[in-house]
Order: sequence, then structure tokens, then C-alpha cells
Amino acid sequence: MEILLNQLSSKFYVNDRGNSIYELWVKNSQKPIFVRFPFVIDKDLARLYGMLYDGSLSKNLSVLSFSQKKDPNKAYEFARIISSKFGINCTITKRDNGTFVVVASNIALCNFLYSCLDFYKCDEDAKIPFWMENVSEEIVKEYLRYAFAMEGSISQPQKNQKEIRFHSTSLLLVKQLQNLFKSEFNINFSLCKYYIEGYGLKYFLSCCARDDFIKFSKIGFALDSHQKRLLNHIEKIKFNSIEATLMALYLENRQINLSSINKNYFPYLKKAAILSRIKKLRILGLIKSNNLILTQKGLRIVKDLPNLSFGRLRINSKEAEDKILFYLKNKCSFNAEISRELNFDSSTVRGILKRLIDRNLICFSHKDKFQRKFYRVNSGEWI
Repeated sequence: MEILLNQLSSKFYVNDRGNSIYELWVKNSQKPIFVRFPFVIDKDLARLYGMLYDGSLSKNLSVLSFSQKKDPNKAYEFARIISSKFGINCTITKRDNGTFVVVASNIALCNFLYSCLDFYKCDEDAKIPFWMENVSEEIVKEYLRYAFAMEGSISQPQKNQKEIRFHSTSLLLVKQLQNLFKSEFNINFSLCKYYIEGYGLKYFLSCCARDDFIKFSKIGFALDSHQKRLLNHIEKIKFNSIEATLMALYLENRQINLSSINKNYFPYLKKAAILSRIKKLRILGLIKSNNLILTQKGLRIVKDLPNLSFGRLRINSKEAEDKILFYLKNKCSFNAEISRELNFDSSTVRGILKRLIDRNLICFSHKDKFQRKFYRVNSGEWI
């Protein structure tokens, strides 16, 4: 998207400096800004707007400020963008608490940001700029990455519950973001609110679902600490059997036959199990009915999956069975405890327990007061 010189408000006084650079003034401004026209809205402008959520545009349109403690590099990036886009320098100071503060005192700059780029003043609700509807997906992603670096958060990888949040006092902004994520990326955020004594209502968006986490990983955070947490969460996400088989077919890159899939990706499975999965893929319309090539629907699903190695997709079922049998031989136990002690996914343990019961190698023992089901090895059935 571009802003043309003839689209400027009449409040601006313009001097041509040559080479498509124009000097802009407004009434009462003591210093001009220097802008190239056509003015292109690019990733740098998307970053600048995202960082505004930790900044402020004064209500009299005289000062633009930004503060940052989580990542001091963002302060210098903010100043760099202002300098490169508008030809003026910012003042950067460091407070005693370690916070970096960037200040640009320029009336012409503030008026340009407000009237041309839809920046909001400190006495107005935060929002998404109007031009976000007319830019590329990459620019939208860049804006979201920086917005979430400023006002977003993500749970620690050690916690069982993964969650991404975005906090704001602006109900308008969180509703706009919720709609943007749904319409552009099919990511579902829940809108929540809470009350702070002496402060008022605050709102946040919350995302916890596995598929939404995977989709959000294609956007990410512009803050290293948050991005590392996100990647740690993604590493723990496992493909289900259908997704794993779909990914295997995709990675074969049209050189597909059952033997190579069995050997390269699922050596622990019988061919009959793989055929059963392939049948499901056909029924779901993820592969073509007459071969193993992915349909457009299948390709869209693969595109949204994280890049995990197949060595981590699933444990060897025979080894897992032996470990669980050995564990139960020494101790009567329940699903969650087995999962925790052996570092297996609880759904994996549940499936193995069922198979071991069917083969009469283990049996149900009892329920405790918390209704947890305990299992033990059948006497004499396994040594």
C-alpha cells in the first residue's frame, strides 16, 4: 500500500527537496520531517505500529514516545525506523530500573502518524490501523509479531497448560484482533476480561487449543524469550496418526510406495495398519482416491503442521509395552503415574494398557478414593 503526495491533508506544508524527498511542516511545528513519496507502508511501519502498544502519541500531537524493558534492542529499532522513514533523530534514555525510553518531539511527525497512518492518541482507544486490510499477509504477520511482543504473553513450557495471551485496556483492539486472527489465519482466540481494583476493566485474548498453537507458530513473537517458549511448546506437540501418515506421504514427494513409507517413517507398524490409515485419508478427502498424492485439502493441513522429525513422532510400541510391563511387575499403578514415571504420553499409555489387557498380560486391580484405575501384571503371565 502507498500514500501519494496529493493525498496529504491541507494542514501540511510541502517543500520539494528533490529525488522524491519532500519536507513536511504543519502549523506551529518548529522542525520538519523528510518523507519519500510515494510513501510505502512496509514491514517497518507494521513493526512501528505494533510497538506503539508500549508507546504513546500525546493528545496534543507533539510527542511520540516508546518504552521497553523486556528487550532494549526494540528501543533502538523504534528509533531506527523513525530516522529512516522521517529523517529525524530520537532521544534514547535509560532509567534507573533498566527501562529504555525513546522520545521524538516533532509536531509534523505526530500529525503525519495520526492523520496518514491511523496512529491513535493516548486519550483514545488502541486499535488496528485501517491500512491493515490492504497490505500483504507478511506485513500483517509482522504487525502481529510485534504487537504480541509488546502486550502478549505465553505460559512457561514446564506448565502442562499451554496458553498464549494478549492483554489490553482497549476492548476495541482485542475484538479487532480476535476477528483478524479468525478471518486471516483461522486461529480462535477467546475474549476474556477481569477487574483490577483502582484501575478498572482489563481485557485479554486467550489461545490454548493445539491446532491454534500450531497455526500461531507460523506467525510467532518478535521477542526472543517468548519465541523460545513458543518453540518449546511446539516441540512437545505430537502428530496424531492421520497427520503423521499425511506428512509421510508429503515428504515422499510423489515417489510413493507402501514399502518405502513403512521403512522410512513407520518401521514399528505393520503394513496393514498403514493401509488402514491410508483408507481413512481417502475417506477424509486428504489424498486422491486412485493414488497416494495429497489433495489441496491435504496440502493445506500439512502446511499448518510444525516441522518435527519423524524420529520423535512415536515411540517403538514393543519397547513401550516392555517398559510398562516391567514397571507394573514391580508396582501396581494407574495411567497418569505410569505416564509421568516413564515419560510417555498419557494417550500412549492408555492404548498400551488396553492392548496388554486384551492379551491377558495385565488386569484391572482396583480404584482408589480419587477413582483412579490401578493395574497389575497377571501372575505367571510375564517374567
